[in-house]
Amino acid sequence: MNISHRLVHAVRPSTLHHRLAAWCGVTLRVLSIVVCALWAVSGHAQRLELAPGVTPAVSDGEVARMMLGFRCLVTHAVSPDPLMLAALQSAAQATFEREGRAWPEGQLLVLVDRHPKVQLLVVALAQADGGWLVVGTAKVSTGRPGEFDHYFTPTGLYEHGPNVGSFRAEGTFNSNHIRGYGLKGMRIFDLGWVQATKAWGAGGLNTIRLQIHATDPVLEARLGRPASKGCIRIDAGLNRFLDEYGVLDGAFEQWHDETGQHPWFWLTERRPTPWSGRWVVIVDVAPIADVRQP
Repeated sequence: MNISHRLVHAVRPSTLHHRLAAWCGVTLRVLSIVVCALWAVSGHAQRLELAPGVTPAVSDGEVARMMLGFRCLVTHAVSPDPLMLAALQSAAQATFEREGRAWPEGQLLVLVDRHPKVQLLVVALAQADGGWLVVGTAKVSTGRPGEFDHYFTPTGLYEHGPNVGSFRAEGTFNSNHIRGYGLKGMRIFDLGWVQATKAWGAGGLNTIRLQIHATDPVLEARLGRPASKGCIRIDAGLNRFLDEYGVLDGAFEQWHDETGQHPWFWLTERRPTPWSGRWVVIVDVAPIADVRQP
């Protein structure tokens, strides 16, 4: 519902008390939107630079601004229990070790828990000794079993960069009148061709194109439970956050610095941090406690 509709509905209560409460709610929402917009403009097209060899300090205000941006943009944010986040961090560290990769200290990473009772995405800044600083968490949808041409979203460590690329949704409808990649302009974060287990029939492996992408607005209500064919579905606000802040653009930043070429899909108003990363970690960790709305 847009703001004008909220204003119309806000004046319907029969008592002055209810009218004032409704108007206060609308006013606070408008102020929140204005503050987020002004804050966004203040960082327009800026990239924060650090001195060579300096590890970004978590005390830098940019982390706080990222957290605020997450709250402003992401519509399906949640607040997992700290014990659950600790378990996910441990699973992420174990995945890097198993794959023979160094923990990406000083870089952002994205973790996805595909467990059917979790269905969670974490954006975090990797810290020393395998620790992390959580920027935000949100509901996602991964592969739904039991239907033809659906796959279990594969676990493991996946790199996003120029070797596989990114592109943008055209906003077209499929045969089911659903925008498979969400609204026009949404970014698709491609992770390449991977092996995935069939989620129907006798199972077995097949090759799928693994991606993180938005979904049709009418399907966002399904986030938080398995609903995709194998990819990772996210809400439009989270898509914008990952895109605007360059969360997974570390390899593209390096390619840009080395070649001078500008990736065609970069937003003109993007404002990447010094911590742009490239890694997506997919795990399957059973819930320790309920995931609550913030």
